Amino acid sequence: MVIGVQPVYFSVHEKIVVQTTTKAYPDQYCDTPYRYFTTLERKYGVDLDLIVVDANAVKLIKLWMRRVKLGPML
Repeated sequence: MVIGVQPVYFSVHEKIVVQTTTKAYPDQYCDTPYRYFTTLERKYGVDLDLIVVDANAVKLIKLWMRRVKLGPML
C-alpha cells in the first residue's frame, strides 16, 4: 500500500484497531479508519484482523492507556 508516495507495510495477520461511529455530523468523520480498511479488504480480497471501536472519547482514552501499558509491539 502507498500513502503519500511512501509505502506502508503491515501483515494481514496483524491486529488493526479501527474507529467508526453511527453518530451524526461532525462525529461522522470518525468512521474514516473503518471505511478505509474495509475498502482495502474488498478491493484486494484480503481478510484483515480488524478490531472495531466506536468513536467514544472515554473508550478511546482507555484503549490508549491499555496500549501504553503494553508498550511498543515491534
